[in-house]
Amino acid sequence: MITDAQGSTSAELNRRQKRYVITMLFRLACFIAIFFVPGVWRWVLGAGAVFLPYIAVILANQADTRHRGGPAPVEPTPVDVQLPELEATQVIEPEPDDDQAADQAPTDRRDRDDAA
Repeated sequence: MITDAQGSTSAELNRRQKRYVITMLFRLACFIAIFFVPGVWRWVLGAGAVFLPYIAVILANQADTRHRGGPAPVEPTPVDVQLPELEATQVIEPEPDDDQAADQAPTDRRDRDDAA
C-alpha cells in the first residue's frame, strides 16, 4: 500500500457484505447437510446453522478499526520556569490603562451632575 489513508467507505461496506453472504451460505450448507449426515455430526451442523447468523451479524458489523500508523505523537518537554518569590503580605496593584479610566468614568446622569 502506498498511502496510510483508509480505504473508501463503500469498499469497506462491500467487504463486510461479502463476509456476511459467505457466512450465510455456509449456514445454508449446514442446513442441507443435516439431512445427509448421520450421528453426532448432524447435531454439530444443526448448532452451526443456529449460531452462524449471530456470528455473521457480528462480523458484518465489525468496522475496520486498524490504525495504519503515521507520525508518533510528540511528547512535550518540561520547561523549567523561575517564578519570582513574593512575600505573603505583598500586594501588586495593576497600573491603570486608558480602558480602565474610561470604565471608571461616571455613566449615570446623576453621577455626571455630581461630578460637575
